[in-house]
Amino acid sequence: MARARGLQAALIGASIHRRGVVLTLAVLLAALAVNFSRQASTDVFPEFAAKMVKVQTEAPGLSPEQVELLVTDPLEAASSGMLGVKQVASKSLPGLSILKLYFESGTKLQDDRWRVAQHLATVHLPTGVGAPQLIPLTSSTGTVLMAGLTSQRHSLMDLQSIAQWRIRPQLMAVPGVDNVLIFSQQTRALQVRVNPQTLQRFHLDLQEVLAATQHATGLLGGGFMATPEQRVLLVSHGLAPTPQALAATVLRATPQGVVKLGDVARVAYASLPAIGGGSVSGEPAVIIKIQESYGANTMQVTRAVQAVLQRHRAGLQAQGITLHGTLFRPADFITIAMHNVRDSLLLGALLVVLVIALTLLDWRAALISSLAIPLSLLAAITVLVWMGVTLNVMTLGGLAIAIGVVVDDAVIDVENILRRLRDNAVAEQPQQPLHVILAACLEVRGAVVYGTAAVLLVVVPVLLLPGLSGRLFAPLAQAYALAVLASLLVALTVTPALAALLLAQRGQRRPMPDGANPQHGTSTSIPASARTSAPLHTPAPVRVAQRGYTALLRRLLPHWLPASIIMLLLVIGAALLARGMGGSFLPPLQEGQYIVHMRLAPGASIQASLDEGARVVKALEQLPEVRLVAQHTGRAALSPDASGTQSSSLDVNLKPGADSAQALTAIRHVVDGFAGASFRINSFLTERLDNTVAGGGAAPLVVQVLGTHLTAIDAVAKRVAAVLTTLPTATGVQLQTPPGVPQLDIALKPGALRAWGLQPLPVLQAIHTAFAGSNAGTVFHGSVPVPVRVVLTRTARNNPQVLGDLLIHTPSLGFVPLAQLASISAASGPSDIRHLGGQRVQTVLASTTSANITGFVQRAQAAIHAQVQVPPGVTLQFQGDAAQRNATLQRLGVDVLGVFAGLMLLLSMALGRNAATAAGDAAAVTPRQAASNTTRQVLLVLLSVPAAWTGGVFAAWLVGGVLSLGAVIGLLALMGISLRNAILIFAHAGQLQREHGLAWDADTLLRAVADRLAAIVMTSLVTALGVLPLALGLHAPGREIEGPMAVALLGGLLTSLLFNLFVLPALALRFGRVEAG
Repeated sequence: MARARGLQAALIGASIHRRGVVLTLAVLLAALAVNFSRQASTDVFPEFAAKMVKVQTEAPGLSPEQVELLVTDPLEAASSGMLGVKQVASKSLPGLSILKLYFESGTKLQDDRWRVAQHLATVHLPTGVGAPQLIPLTSSTGTVLMAGLTSQRHSLMDLQSIAQWRIRPQLMAVPGVDNVLIFSQQTRALQVRVNPQTLQRFHLDLQEVLAATQHATGLLGGGFMATPEQRVLLVSHGLAPTPQALAATVLRATPQGVVKLGDVARVAYASLPAIGGGSVSGEPAVIIKIQESYGANTMQVTRAVQAVLQRHRAGLQAQGITLHGTLFRPADFITIAMHNVRDSLLLGALLVVLVIALTLLDWRAALISSLAIPLSLLAAITVLVWMGVTLNVMTLGGLAIAIGVVVDDAVIDVENILRRLRDNAVAEQPQQPLHVILAACLEVRGAVVYGTAAVLLVVVPVLLLPGLSGRLFAPLAQAYALAVLASLLVALTVTPALAALLLAQRGQRRPMPDGANPQHGTSTSIPASARTSAPLHTPAPVRVAQRGYTALLRRLLPHWLPASIIMLLLVIGAALLARGMGGSFLPPLQEGQYIVHMRLAPGASIQASLDEGARVVKALEQLPEVRLVAQHTGRAALSPDASGTQSSSLDVNLKPGADSAQALTAIRHVVDGFAGASFRINSFLTERLDNTVAGGGAAPLVVQVLGTHLTAIDAVAKRVAAVLTTLPTATGVQLQTPPGVPQLDIALKPGALRAWGLQPLPVLQAIHTAFAGSNAGTVFHGSVPVPVRVVLTRTARNNPQVLGDLLIHTPSLGFVPLAQLASISAASGPSDIRHLGGQRVQTVLASTTSANITGFVQRAQAAIHAQVQVPPGVTLQFQGDAAQRNATLQRLGVDVLGVFAGLMLLLSMALGRNAATAAGDAAAVTPRQAASNTTRQVLLVLLSVPAAWTGGVFAAWLVGGVLSLGAVIGLLALMGISLRNAILIFAHAGQLQREHGLAWDADTLLRAVADRLAAIVMTSLVTALGVLPLALGLHAPGREIEGPMAVALLGGLLTSLLFNLFVLPALALRFGRVEAG
């Protein structure tokens, strides 16, 4: 410790004597920091998504069970044992497999993607199944903008072509854009629609039609012709580029004449089978969803994307196409949230500066103290940007909370320097002012360093949080810790240098007022009559406060027992209150936009979903709070969030200034009137967070039913959903993968196949071509590539009788109907099959209208355990908001125990000199007595922690009755601030003992607390003012998390201040006395 003190003395001394150099460097570094901070990436939250690689595999025509067996299971088996894989989840849909691989936090995502690609390349999949594709790596929020195209003059096929081939390439060229998804009900294709009756009349089958189409649309290069002088390319033009040319293709030549494709099929441009669709305000539309890359700057990407769209606007308008450019724009919320938090930060800083100026009544001292704020915050921002951390509401919130601690270092120094300089100015033997400044800085530096260490130690649990909690809150703790460390460096360098430049003249010799008692430097004894008096020339507000406070405290000191009982009762009451208070992992975010998830019965078509959605959109747009509603249904090709045709998302944009809570209530009331669909409402970022919390289940409560047999887990899941529906505040209860999708099972008969000389695959290929369609080639519509597809006519495809009558060509015996080769029966099956950790899983989602999500989840769990019988082989897992909150609190509880151990060690070091010295005589205290004295003083200082927590809990209860995770982290921050003030009192009392030979009595404690009164009050006051704007805007966008944190801080600062000023001195007098031999 001696060496540390020597280093501090050397650093402070060098800063005083080289103050010009120090201040010049500070100005230069501040300028560089301002420039550096302008380059920072901004977003509303840090990257919070887990490290995950997503793989999609197209399997056209396969059912979910077939996709699971033939595609998903082999892919899972190949990837489950990979290095670093933490969990494997999958989803098998009709014609599509989606595999999600979650990795440990210590791996590099690009390396993970490379390893996944290497492993999956070795998997052999059935013929007709596409190669596994790694989905582009998007950011946590994913969507950066959503736009739409509508027109009264052009078809949806035209709009889709414009979006796909004119707009999408330019959007993909924007730096930071990772994918552009197109939702359209119609996608242009050149279709050969075969009439099965005509085929039968000409004794043809679908495979002959497919082969002829492939031959007509195929394209091969002719090579080149070499002459002695040159090489001449042979360019062949033989394909049929138009529907008319393709219809004229010869299918078969017979003695009766030539049979052309046009004789057995209608060849025309038509839409591919729809897998998705969209609308804007109920009008059919093509929806364009732009997704940003992982780590991209959302604001920059948004501006660049909008610039691309703006370049297209005039040309589209001239064609009679309306471009809706901002159906969804997360940057709006980011801008408002960042402005709100930034304004809170600046307003808090201004309030702090104003209070410092009014308290010190000295512009030079106020300037020195206030400069610590910009210097410390700029230094912290610079380091954060250098570390690659985005500037978001969490980092800015951490800086706002740190303002009080940041300025506190400088305030304590400046206040003590002023006091010592005033004393020196009236001393009989004054010292050099620069020596006084050095001594004044060192006098408080030990206590401040230990207090700063305590402040930093209490945020360690937040830095160590795992998973989503760590990714969200660690940047806040980083910003807070960096600002505190920067303020300590400023206090050791810039503050002494400025004091030497601006305050040194205050220490010059001045005549003493008549009758005043002289007060010398630190080595001079203090007369008993001056022990509790304010120093000479102290600012009037401080002097009045000190006199009034010491008079009040002198009367309260003997009454330590009643004060302790009152405080104990308050602590017990707060503990009981906190135990009964619910809360949530994160509060609702005021984004100005909601997503209404609508789902019809399993098997509903795209058109049915769009029609029902149009009715809901019309009702929603009648609400006064709603500006616009856009709908997208199903999925887009290679969409990372694949949904069935029965699922839709309605993006509800609110009008500026609309009350989000009131709008949410009105939206719920509207959708409750549509009995033919189930609905779930969320905001965009809340949903992304919920997805991360529950691994794909975007709801406050997620019940995962795991097992092997679909029938068993579906039965349990239905019972769980039924129980949840009975809870009073439950809403949006639904199965994530409802069973009951209608299907026709086609079971080939092996005996019949042998009798007709057939193998299974040709029969399956015929069925696939007839009803799913087979790609035969590509032609160009202008410059746009268009697939050529062979399929039955729409009427035939939708007629179950045609399935049985479908003719299958046999090797030698002509044709046979499919009904003779297979058993065809009606059945129902799952809409999709999901796996989690190698088991099948059915998920039940539920939301609540209550703000107390934890209480709702507790009631739900109790009801499920009481009313749902879980058979062997089936297990339940509870995920969601409350589960994440409880896991985070448990981890914080364990880490806080370690923090208390560290604090005890730290306080023992800080107070060890006090406990080992009795009235200036260290030899009078034995080692055993010193250990006992230290322990008692450490325990007394630690009592300030529950006192601070008491006020934080009561404040959280008063403003809403819930204890969010943000409020809990605010309680952690209170620990350091409260301990810091308590350390100041004990450290100064010990100094008076050591350096002035005073006894541990009422007069000494009164003098110690009075001397530090201004510093303690200002510490609490400036911290409170720094976070006051956040607390006042508790529910404003961007303050949803820091607001409850600020409220907890304000309440805790009040009770901590009262305890440290009135209860702690009485307890210190009674139990903190230094015992000597």
